[in-house]
Amino acid sequence: VLARPELMKPTPVDSRYPLGPGQVLWIRFTVPAAPDEQRWYVRLADPALDSVTLFTRRTDDSWSAQWAGDSLPVSTWSLPHLHPVLPLIVSAADPTNYLLRIEASDGVAVPVEFISESGLSWEQQRLSLLYGVYFGLLAMGAIFSLATSAIQRDLGYFWFALWTAVVTLATASAAGVAGLHLWPQSPAWSDAAQTLSLEVGAILLLGYLLYLLFSLRTHRHLFGPGEDEAHMHGEVWSTNRAVGVLLAATVGVALMSETLVHVLE
Repeated sequence: VLARPELMKPTPVDSRYPLGPGQVLWIRFTVPAAPDEQRWYVRLADPALDSVTLFTRRTDDSWSAQWAGDSLPVSTWSLPHLHPVLPLIVSAADPTNYLLRIEASDGVAVPVEFISESGLSWEQQRLSLLYGVYFGLLAMGAIFSLATSAIQRDLGYFWFALWTAVVTLATASAAGVAGLHLWPQSPAWSDAAQTLSLEVGAILLLGYLLYLLFSLRTHRHLFGPGEDEAHMHGEVWSTNRAVGVLLAATVGVALMSETLVHVLE
């Protein structure tokens, strides 16, 4: 790369690089001399990047390397994080030259950002709070559905609980939480879990909808309450109302998952 500087071109703002298998994006940049009281980092806020390697040129013209990416165990990253974050070596006397090597089978669409240590710490606190609330609500919904399924002996709640758990796992994988906290030693699970979670989630959602069709339409007489039970529980919801509420809850969970990932990116 250094021997062929003509390959380097200015990086456009908000550009996307559609990399394919075996293709590599190289980015060259220089950090001017600056006070080194506070550490700085280069960040690419995409947990799906296959490999990110930061080469730093030393004063003796040799190069040191730091790496991250979902093809590597998170525990071996230079700085274990939700997405690639690599420390910069800033000199107060001389500018420092860097080369950034990126592999991404889905392309690169995130900016290369520079963030201070204080900014990174504040971001981690904010994300920890947001993720805690979000995944806590999903877990509470899944547990509540399982408990309701056991008490009322209703498979509909059981299917919904399983689907919520799978959506939670898929969201955690897409956001980098699963790779950091659930399987930091197994990079293959990050890709496999996200793909399998989406496929299994689609199957569970289909099974849930078929169960609703079976219990509310084709075999409604098997699930209808008796007169005493109906009187004890009050007014029975109509089919349209029940299906509408359940579908609204399903769509709401899916939108929450999608919105969370995009907002954090």
